[in-house]
Amino acid sequence: MTIQSLPCRAAFAQVDITPDFPVDLIGYARPGPVRAVLHPLFAQLILWERGGERFCLITLDTLGFTTSLAQMMRQQVASALGTRPGHVMLCATHTHSAPNPLSPINGARYWDLVTGRLRACAHEAIARLAPCLAGWALGQTDIGENRRPGCSVVDRRLGGLLLENAQTHAPIVLLLRTCAHANVLTGPQISSDYIGLAREKIAASRKCPGMILQGASGNLKPVGVDTVHGGTLDDAMRIAEQFANAATQLSFTPPSGHRAYHDGISPAAKRSRTFGAGGSVACRPIGHGCRAMAGRVRPVAAGGNQKPGHPQSGALSFSQRGMLLWHTR
Repeated sequence: MTIQSLPCRAAFAQVDITPDFPVDLIGYARPGPVRAVLHPLFAQLILWERGGERFCLITLDTLGFTTSLAQMMRQQVASALGTRPGHVMLCATHTHSAPNPLSPINGARYWDLVTGRLRACAHEAIARLAPCLAGWALGQTDIGENRRPGCSVVDRRLGGLLLENAQTHAPIVLLLRTCAHANVLTGPQISSDYIGLAREKIAASRKCPGMILQGASGNLKPVGVDTVHGGTLDDAMRIAEQFANAATQLSFTPPSGHRAYHDGISPAAKRSRTFGAGGSVACRPIGHGCRAMAGRVRPVAAGGNQKPGHPQSGALSFSQRGMLLWHTR
C-alpha cells in the first residue's frame, strides 16, 4: 500500500493558555504587570496522521516566541506526539495583548504553563484521531489596510480548509488564513484581540471550531484602526464581525467528492454531500500533479460542481518538510 492510498486521520484540540498570575504584556508599552483578562488566550492544534507518521499545525494567541523557545516548544510537542520536531508547525496569531515569555515578571512561569498545557493538548488530539475528509476554498476579506503612507499593497486573500469526520460527517475544524496585525487593543488587559472574537463568531455560525492562521501581515493593520494608538473594543468587534462574515461566504468543494481521505464511504454518499453556506466564492482544490497548499490552484464553480477536465479524486500526503500536499489521480 503506497502513501497515496493510505487513509488520513485528523483531530482538533485546543487548550486555554490564559495566565492566572501577573504578567508583562508584549506588543505595546504598558505600565507595570497586569492580570486583568478581557479575552482568554488559546493554543489550538490540528493533528494529521498518515502512514504511521504524524504532523501537526499549532496556533497560539501570542505575539511570538524567539527561535530558541519555538524550537524547544516544537521538540516538546513532537515528543508528546511521537514524531519529529520538523513535523510540528507553529503560528502566532500575533496578538499585542499577550504575556511576554522573556519578562523577569513571571515570563518563565508563563512559558512553563503554555508548554505544559500544549503537551496535554497534543495527547488529547491523539485520542481524537479519526478518518477525515477535507474541502479547500479561497475567498476575500477586507479587514486589513496598509499602514505605510503612499503604499496600498494589501493581501485580501482568505484561505479556508474545512475538515470533517469521514464516518460521522461532523465538522472537525475550519482552518482560516488572513493578514492583519492583531493590534487593535492597547489597554492593560490580556486579550486575543479580534482573532479570538472572530473565532467565537465563526464557531457559532459554522457550528464547528474556528482556527485562524496569521499570514505575512507585515505593514497590514486592521482597517480603520489608528496606526500608533490602536483602537477600541468596538473596533475589535467590528473587525471580527467583518472577518466572520467573509468566512461564512466561503463555499467548499464537498470533501466527500474526494475519495482519497477515506475509502469506507460509498461514491453515491460522497456525491450527495455539499459544504459551506452557499456563498458565491469559488472553491479551489489543489491543482494537477503534486502541489503545496500555497501553490497554484485551479478554480471550481461555487457549490462544489466540478468543471470538465478537473480531477475528481486525489490523495493527501506530506512532503519531507512537512508541507501538506495533494496528489491528483
